[in-house]
Amino acid sequence: MVNKRFSLKSKIIKIYLLIILVLISFSCRAQDSDKVLEKVIGQVWIHSHEEDSADVQAYRVQEFDFPPSRGREGFQLNSDSTFIQYAIAPTDGVQKKKGNWTFEEGKLKVSLQTQSDPENFSFEIISLKNGILKARESQ
Repeated sequence: MVNKRFSLKSKIIKIYLLIILVLISFSCRAQDSDKVLEKVIGQVWIHSHEEDSADVQAYRVQEFDFPPSRGREGFQLNSDSTFIQYAIAPTDGVQKKKGNWTFEEGKLKVSLQTQSDPENFSFEIISLKNGILKARESQ
């Protein structure tokens, strides 16, 4: 009987520790996301399509020395939750689209203000290392 109680207590402690580890893991991810987000805000990020892979897009800060390209798209997140998308205009110039962003469940959710219907999309920041921001579009 004593062995069964000890075994039960041991299992309960293991489950409790596992739950704590899972909670700590989620907390660390949220803190990491917040730190990355702080570094992304206020910068103009330009698409570096040469560094894309599969479903991940690469971005670098505007000041980066990009190779020649026939136009590049980009974006900027501002601390006041405004979003600016830099798109390639029909005349090969830059067309700014303004909107708003929120950060929910590890994803950036963007709503652009257009003349007709709002344009909504979201993406997940995968990493920010060595000046390369990697992001993936999400549903």
